Amino acid sequence: MKFISLFFLLLGLQFQAYAESVISGEGRFYAADEDSLTFVKSQLHYQAVKDIITKELKSLGLDEKLFWQKYDAKFKDSFESAEKSIKEKYADETGEVPRDKKADYDKAVRAKRLASLVRFGRLQGVLNSYSVKRMTRSPQSPQSRYYLIEGKTDRRYVNELYLRFTSDDIDRKYKTLFITANFKLDHMTWSDAGVEVGTDFTDVVKTHWQKYIDTKFLGQIEEVVFTDESLERELREFLLIPRDLEFNQKVESGSGNFSRFSSGLWLKVEMELDKLSDDDLLKKRKISVSGDVLMIELKTNHSVAQEDLETERKLFYTDDQKSFSSSLASMVYSKPLAAFEVAHKSMGEISKAKHDYRLYISSLASIQDLVDVGTLLVNKGVVHQARTEVVGFNGSKGELSMTFRGNKENLQKFLRSITGSALGSGKVLQVNPEKPTEMTLMLIDQPVVPKATKASTQG
Repeated sequence: MKFISLFFLLLGLQFQAYAESVISGEGRFYAADEDSLTFVKSQLHYQAVKDIITKELKSLGLDEKLFWQKYDAKFKDSFESAEKSIKEKYADETGEVPRDKKADYDKAVRAKRLASLVRFGRLQGVLNSYSVKRMTRSPQSPQSRYYLIEGKTDRRYVNELYLRFTSDDIDRKYKTLFITANFKLDHMTWSDAGVEVGTDFTDVVKTHWQKYIDTKFLGQIEEVVFTDESLERELREFLLIPRDLEFNQKVESGSGNFSRFSSGLWLKVEMELDKLSDDDLLKKRKISVSGDVLMIELKTNHSVAQEDLETERKLFYTDDQKSFSSSLASMVYSKPLAAFEVAHKSMGEISKAKHDYRLYISSLASIQDLVDVGTLLVNKGVVHQARTEVVGFNGSKGELSMTFRGNKENLQKFLRSITGSALGSGKVLQVNPEKPTEMTLMLIDQPVVPKATKASTQG
């Protein structure tokens, strides 16, 4: 059987939250003498679409003021280069636009700005179809135009448009970098490191790490906090919380430590010092330093970076304990710096943009099963801004398109984590661990049929 197209399927099986709606929109524009009729119509249509989007945002319970504030700010940033190019065209040797060219310069900027606004953000995509109900000009002021349309909107697109402009995920800054640093000693005590108390050594190392990280992560992290036992325990407990719709609601409401932790990263540094040899007579001591570094994005509980630190061995002279201790501390301090650099680079490469993936589901009894799987993925993947669409169904097999904030590795980890989830219809979703994009629906407590064996016979 041929796969049924998404358009055909969704005629009867659209998700209710994204149902198509019919709404009117008004546009007003004051035309300049040099504006062509085509230009005027494009501006009127743009204003009418903006009116429709505002109404739909209100209807969906979304913050329309925040949306337009973000929209205007991002357009301003995007238009700076175009405005600069126009200014360079009209400017004199001082870099400023002379008075005799100011009027032409203003007209050029206005025309470019308004034409760019029509295209910016692809706002027109909210309309599946529309019809023009009225287009008039004021008798008192012929340059003043009015435009009225009625259109069928795609609420899914409205919602995604809102997320695209209001979400700071693409270029967001993390609030807090929590650092847990553990120091393990093998075949030695802290006196072998040249200090009487361990904190005399570790505090110096951590202080210099913090200075390095403050500089390296400048603009991406608001604060760096070294954890104590209590805070470390809270972070571990936070990571155990299921990432589901309830989790997201608590994050948004700022419940407890949810807001603080969900906007943070956890950098775990494990350092191991091992005394390999010690010559009291010649005042020589050989020590190796190794370890590993792991950075976790707390909101998603995903590893951002992980590095094993290659073992380094060094022979120290211990006749001057202060010099020896300082040299060893410098070695320990320097050891994870390359890993910190990797972690910093990985932060910039965390895929905040959304990507589209294809998922394949088998053992379906109906198209509703496929829709239920899509709903499950959206609810479970709320922190990844997951969205799903049906793109194919042939009776027992179906195909979903999934929009997901994260790379392929993140997606696979997420899919493996939801295997065994119930759909509420007496079925569970089983994810292929080798190919997580392939899934099977199974009845709860579905019996496993044993393989047939040949009956033994006696001769």
